[in-house]
Amino acid sequence: MVSVSREDLIRRFLAGERNFYGTDIYLESDLSNLNLSGINMIGTALHELYLEGTNLSGANLSNAGMSMVNLENADFTNANLSGANLFLGYLSNANFTGANLTGANLSSAELKNANFSNANLSGVDFTDSNLHSANLSGTDLSGTIFGNTIMPDGSIQSSH
Repeated sequence: MVSVSREDLIRRFLAGERNFYGTDIYLESDLSNLNLSGINMIGTALHELYLEGTNLSGANLSNAGMSMVNLENADFTNANLSGANLFLGYLSNANFTGANLTGANLSSAELKNANFSNANLSGVDFTDSNLHSANLSGTDLSGTIFGNTIMPDGSIQSSH
């Protein structure tokens, strides 16, 4: 895996590069409020990063390791997050409209007020997550795992 600093990522992205497949971003880098729409970060390691308010619409983050990442107010509209690991992620107010999260790990994630409208959530693991006031309208929840999950209405659900 190739490591890249925050500055290198921004410089390369602004120069038109979009393929960062398998890249490892340095821990505790602040990538907040950037426009990274359409970026390809398949299999990328993005642990313990700050991506608050970052535009990742149309991004390919399939199988990305993104545990303990702050993604509050991030935009994932039509992004591919299939198989991504967002364990312990902070994703309150994130926008996942039309995103593909098939088989993603969102266990122990903070997802208050997140918008999942028309997203594919099949096989997602929401164990111990907080979905209070999240929008799940039009989502595919087939095979989704809810274990001690706080649902949008505030109830706690544990079913598979």
